[in-house]
Amino acid sequence: MQNTQVLKMQIKFAPDDTSGPAAMQETMNHYRDACDLISQHVFDRNFKFSTFYLHAVFYKKLTDKTSKMYLKAQMAQSTTRTVAAQYKALETKQHQKAWGWNNPDTKKWVKERAKDLTDLWHPIHFKRPQVDLVFNRDWSVLDNWAKLSLNTIRGRVIVTPITTHWEKYLTGTWKFGTAKVIKSGQKWFVHISVAQEVPDVPLESIQRVVGMDRGLINILTAYNDETGETEFVSGKKLLNRRRYGKQQRKHLQQKKTSAARQRLKKIGHRENGWVTNMNHQLAKALLDFYGPGTLFSIEKLNDIREALENRQRIRSTSGSAGLITRWNSFCCTKPNNTAVS
Repeated sequence: MQNTQVLKMQIKFAPDDTSGPAAMQETMNHYRDACDLISQHVFDRNFKFSTFYLHAVFYKKLTDKTSKMYLKAQMAQSTTRTVAAQYKALETKQHQKAWGWNNPDTKKWVKERAKDLTDLWHPIHFKRPQVDLVFNRDWSVLDNWAKLSLNTIRGRVIVTPITTHWEKYLTGTWKFGTAKVIKSGQKWFVHISVAQEVPDVPLESIQRVVGMDRGLINILTAYNDETGETEFVSGKKLLNRRRYGKQQRKHLQQKKTSAARQRLKKIGHRENGWVTNMNHQLAKALLDFYGPGTLFSIEKLNDIREALENRQRIRSTSGSAGLITRWNSFCCTKPNNTAVS
């Protein structure tokens, strides 16, 4: 049996001519506006977001060259897929939440029903200019990744990518998918999805089983059945970082100034980057410590965020549920012979 491993390459690039940035910026603005238009339509039509239905309604409007949000044929099709995927993902998240009330007699929280899309007050808003490009239709590789050809509403734009640290995914063993073009400050990036078939690990190659439990006080507890030893990783440093960030945000939110809002945004990016780096380090150290031939047994934490947020004692560690679950994806995507379940 084959499993598919999907990763995302974040490649920085620079346009080769002066007209390229303007063409890409205009294309991304049109794409964002088209996604907003389709999202509003889905919200007003009782959340009917089938891609076939949206294609029938909007394809001719978006490919009309006199339209203010004109897009080429493949880009117009990608807008419907983008909006449908966003609403489908949001619907899944909504089902993980629930409406309920506190019973004064039993002093317990009573679940009434699961939330759905009808509980939304506003449609999904696409704030950031972006565009999704289909491989070999809207974007292609030139001269063995020396150049990239990106499609815009004004024609093709040739750019020079910086593929440092991504060479192992460009050898031909990985399949390329959709590319998302975004701009951060004055820098251009293209996020490309890559996929590879990975065979199942045979049972004969498993030498040890490591059971792992995730928490707040100890962010990781690992038990090795081969040696009978238990390893603990303290989560105190991460929780202190979260508490400090919460105090900073509270102080800045009370000021209600534009400078404070800019500062809040920078603090949020810095904190998320720090936590992401810590999760990467933890996952890599875990795989290096136990080595190949290890089967990791990881507990399922469905609805963990809701369970934690409903407890008064845990509310002081707001956002800590993400610390428990986020590093799981890092563990599964590390290039190692270790099996992860």
